[in-house]
Amino acid sequence: MTGSYYGRTKLAKALAGEVSGKAAEMLSVVDGYGCLSTRCTQDEIVAMILDLEDRGVLRTGKDYLTKPGPQIQELLPDVVASDPTRRKRNKKAAWPTLPTVPASVSEIEIMRAIIEFVNEEIRAIGHGFGCGKTINALRGRESIVFEEAGLTVLEGHGKLKDLSYRQIRRFVQTLIQAGALRLGQYGTISPPEGAEMAVMPDDLDWVVDRDEFNRIMDRRNKERVIVGDDPKALDDQP
Repeated sequence: MTGSYYGRTKLAKALAGEVSGKAAEMLSVVDGYGCLSTRCTQDEIVAMILDLEDRGVLRTGKDYLTKPGPQIQELLPDVVASDPTRRKRNKKAAWPTLPTVPASVSEIEIMRAIIEFVNEEIRAIGHGFGCGKTINALRGRESIVFEEAGLTVLEGHGKLKDLSYRQIRRFVQTLIQAGALRLGQYGTISPPEGAEMAVMPDDLDWVVDRDEFNRIMDRRNKERVIVGDDPKALDDQP
């Protein structure tokens, strides 16, 4: 009806009837606008959207907009589903266990900053975000997508602005390999399964080897080029 897709936060606000600004003019005329206003909070609606993504009913694209998933027709037979072959080929293989090297004091502090930011996402917004969005928020990226997600107002936003995407991704991979963070099926960074918050391990005095990490990243980026992804933005992906 509006001719556009929207992100999770904007959808949750629309279903709660709380969209403001120019978007309200477009979304307020949609039949479902505000239909959950007396039933759920925005955080609860976001949780439901994430659940639908886990079930394949919805999906979040590289533009962070929520779109119909491959299983959408189970609920809405008339809606055109996403191409399931696209979903299959974009699914990323699990990272292998990489060799490690001793971490410097500054590298340990960087990993602490990542842990703190993931926890801040959960405390302030109610859920974690994809690896790419989390890393770019730490780098200080500002756009309407990050603003609507609530990331630009977090204390940790821009805390690692002097580091490249790949540098931060290496530290994230270290935390995943150490079990301090978890990378979900859809690339969401979150605390370990069963934990409300992430904790920096006291004995984490290592980091994955830079050369081996870069080799894996280069290989994965090459594979993305083969399936038609834009090589200019490869390092901005999980």
